[in-house]
Amino acid sequence: MKLPAYLDAGVPEVWHADSQDRTIVVYGLSEDRKSYIVASRGGEGETVVSRVLPDFGVEVSEVFAPESE
Repeated sequence: MKLPAYLDAGVPEVWHADSQDRTIVVYGLSEDRKSYIVASRGGEGETVVSRVLPDFGVEVSEVFAPESE
């Protein structure tokens, strides 16, 4: 993941979707803007939310295709 490059660019929030683990982690800039902290984390059946976009959240299950049986 390119978190250092996003940090250098001042990107306030980065979403990382891991298709293997079927999770989403939302990273937000720390108060001192020198690092990222985990702002939200979720897996199947959970919702992750943005700190940057008010009232915006994503159900993790909606992001990934259903697992084949």
